[in-house]
Amino acid sequence: MATLRRICAENAQVVRGFRLAKNSQQTYGSAVLQYARWAEMLHLQKPFPATDAYLSEWLVFQSQTCSPDSLKVYMNAIRDFHLHRELTFQPVRGRPAVVATLQGLKRLHGAGSRRKLAITRKVLFRMHGAAAAYATGVGIGDSLMAAVWAATLVAFFGMLRKDNVTVNKADAFNTHIHLRRCDVFFQQTEEGEVMWLNLRHSKTNQFGERSHRLAIYPTGGSLCPVAAVRHLFETVPGEGGAHAFAFTSRGKVQPLTHTVFVRHLKGLL
Repeated sequence: MATLRRICAENAQVVRGFRLAKNSQQTYGSAVLQYARWAEMLHLQKPFPATDAYLSEWLVFQSQTCSPDSLKVYMNAIRDFHLHRELTFQPVRGRPAVVATLQGLKRLHGAGSRRKLAITRKVLFRMHGAAAAYATGVGIGDSLMAAVWAATLVAFFGMLRKDNVTVNKADAFNTHIHLRRCDVFFQQTEEGEVMWLNLRHSKTNQFGERSHRLAIYPTGGSLCPVAAVRHLFETVPGEGGAHAFAFTSRGKVQPLTHTVFVRHLKGLL
């Protein structure tokens, strides 16, 4: 009975670990680790439960490398760590010293937000004109260039996030979450060949409770997303379960990762 109880407890702990998205798990884990290292550096005997004094001092220390907005996220991470280990933690709004510290840091350092300029059709035309020279200069293959360009146009005309057309890591491709080739299909209409995307996961649909079909119409010319995806599928043949924006590298078909996509998108810009 004791063994069964232990197994149940371990399984419950594993399931609770999935309460957060993967990116949030990494961010929260980093925040708790930073706090633990700070406490160890100061030889604090009992850093948990965290007191107002400890939190205020740690926030000031972290402000050397973190923005005020990031510090708020870090505080959420510390709160999450306490609550899921059944440690006492008073909400931040009930901690006057911590609230005052956050406000003071924001006034001293500012929010530090930077707005990124939008990619427009004019910018896309310029990117297309520089694509061939860029690909030759950095030495990337035709399949990767086709994948990056197709993903760029689909994200632009479909008003999608980067996460909708990429995967976090090459070995993290999940057929239940990411866009597959079988989720992309074409239909002939009076307006030309329309491309449909079956989106089963997104930031606002993280549990896959529904699917959303998105129609992307042909635009003609060098910025046509339908033609770009057609070209990619012809350049990189693949099965229906493969990543929609996969490319070949060293003889292997690989999904387009977020890092690779952003790197070459910036290169084209």
